Amino acid sequence: QYTVEAVGGEPGYEYSFDDDDSFSANNVLTIRSSRDYTFYVKDAKGCIVEQTLFLEFLDIEIPDFFTPEGDGINDTWYPIHIDPYPNITVKIFDRYQRLIASYKGNQYSWNGLYKNKPLPSGDYWYIIKLNESSDNREFKGNFTLVR
Repeated sequence: QYTVEAVGGEPGYEYSFDDDDSFSANNVLTIRSSRDYTFYVKDAKGCIVEQTLFLEFLDIEIPDFFTPEGDGINDTWYPIHIDPYPNITVKIFDRYQRLIASYKGNQYSWNGLYKNKPLPSGDYWYIIKLNESSDNREFKGNFTLVR
């Protein structure tokens, strides 16, 4: 999400984005791709200012390894850039397809434990679902736990 903050002119601003002829009090733009976006701001006198900027969309990133050594570096595993996805679900499986961990929401991370015992180094698999009406993608893959 990007927020437009207007200054100058006559306060009582209205906003429009990307050749949309309608103006509103909404000054927040939510993007789903990296590209040029055009912002329009109209003040109380009807004066319009236009600005075009390249905005970068940071998509979900899924780490391919983690090292739960307690050194504060890569100690846990979880997807990143997931703030826009509060309903995300993450399931983690071992090589025998046993469910090791299951999380809902974007406030968690896995520390390499199963039933409070450290699991060995090796590959683990995930199923990640974003669960949003605007983005219902699903990701499947694997990552490596390194001890």
